[in-house]
Amino acid sequence: MHSFQTLLEAHTDLAFDFFEAWSHRNIFVINANLPVVTPHHKGLDLEIPPETERELQIEVESSRRKLEHVRVILLFFSCCRSTNLTRPSSPDAQILHEAEKNGSSSRHTPETSRSASRKPALPRNHDG
Repeated sequence: MHSFQTLLEAHTDLAFDFFEAWSHRNIFVINANLPVVTPHHKGLDLEIPPETERELQIEVESSRRKLEHVRVILLFFSCCRSTNLTRPSSPDAQILHEAEKNGSSSRHTPETSRSASRKPALPRNHDG
């Protein structure tokens, strides 16, 4: 009886292995030439030229920077209100305060503040 059970188990295991291999090849594979369009993708143009895509990426990055500036300013002013500060204490906070006061927060970027705070390089001495 034990040998019959072992033989039946081995045959069943082999049959399921074949079934698994067949199903991976035939059921779960979609032919590359078959146009599959889901309802929420109908009407979309997915053939965008690279230059248009680059312009869109630049626009998204610009919007992200503006959003980050607004978040920093809101965080700064919420901290000022919670601690009853009337004057910013750190140089970065002063820059943000001046930018908010002038209404030019979108023109100020961390890169420009870093480059403005660097000391200018000394001129080279040219002999000749």
